Amino acid sequence: MQKLAIDIFINFLQNPPNHFLLEKLKKEEFWQNWFLKNNSKLQCTALKLLSSSNEDDKLIASDFTSLFLSDVDYVKAPPFASFYLDENKEIYSDNSDKVKQIFAQNNFFSFFNEEPADSLINELLFISFLIKKQDDITLQKF
Repeated sequence: MQKLAIDIFINFLQNPPNHFLLEKLKKEEFWQNWFLKNNSKLQCTALKLLSSSNEDDKLIASDFTSLFLSDVDYVKAPPFASFYLDENKEIYSDNSDKVKQIFAQNNFFSFFNEEPADSLINELLFISFLIKKQDDITLQKF
């Protein structure tokens, strides 16, 4: 179930919802019937906010542009490639190299090479990989 949730999230980030999908999610009360439930205050708050959201696809597109497509020293990043510039204004930093080493140590090679290893999409793919392998120890450390 955890792997399915991660895979859904990855797909959602790679393919942002259009107007039709957003309306369908609201109509079907997707967030109210979210299949991964726990008593976490954070999750309860997040699901409540999602279910009462009245944002349309144009507002989401505006937020998307501000968050991921606006220039930061001429660097752009898609939503699945969260980026952080290090003190040398580099995307591929020491942290990215450390994450790539962790991937190699765990024989995980099915990540997006064109993105930094520590990008959100690559880290989510690695988490999905660990869940599938049932490697709880590495998952906890990561």
